[in-house]
Amino acid sequence: MEHEGTAGIHRLIARRFPWICAILIHLSLYAALTDMSTTDRAVLKGPKPIAVDIIFEHLTRAAGESPEVNTIPAPAAEQPLSASPDALAALPESREPSEADPPSKGPETNAAPPKRIWVTATRFHAGEVLGAPRSAQARAALATLSEAERREQLCALEAMEQVRRAHPGFRPTRLVPHAIRNSFRKENAVVAPAAAFRSNRLWYEIAYRCQLDETGTGVTGFEFALGDPVERSLWDELGLAATH
Repeated sequence: MEHEGTAGIHRLIARRFPWICAILIHLSLYAALTDMSTTDRAVLKGPKPIAVDIIFEHLTRAAGESPEVNTIPAPAAEQPLSASPDALAALPESREPSEADPPSKGPETNAAPPKRIWVTATRFHAGEVLGAPRSAQARAALATLSEAERREQLCALEAMEQVRRAHPGFRPTRLVPHAIRNSFRKENAVVAPAAAFRSNRLWYEIAYRCQLDETGTGVTGFEFALGDPVERSLWDELGLAATH
């Protein structure tokens, strides 16, 4: 009786063996396909693209710079610019100081704020800064940008260098050409009617006109005018970071 029971089980297994094999094969294929699908999704998702943002902070620092100050240095030996009245008119009008403005360390007076003065550069420094050995990384980063972005960045670097050399009290570390009004290109020139630069963790208005050569790789003319400090309450709205 026991022998007949065992034989029956063997016959049942023999009849069902193809089905069992088919089920095992299907389960294996399902597991493999599920794993491949998960892998594909992980590959396709990928990291988010990184926006290119060149910051020339380490390029604009030089040995022997004056200590950081938060007051606005007075312009020295500057001549008014008569060649670009359109850019001068595009600057924001003078305003009364706000509570967010840095306190002045000079004597208090009731005199009106000085009229903004345009400065025409006689020497250009972006090429010199970028040509230094320490600027290899910045040169490589510039090479990855489009022509328009490369022109914008080159003129931004020139603007920071001009401010730093003309006003030693400033230590520009970043410049946003389109902070208050959009910059634009006019033939071989980049015009920023209302940009902003950061110095000593404060933001200041600046307007400039940057003339480039035919290749767009060298500065051949530059003029700028400094404006008022940007009110701290406007920094977030204008995308101006206190650090970074």
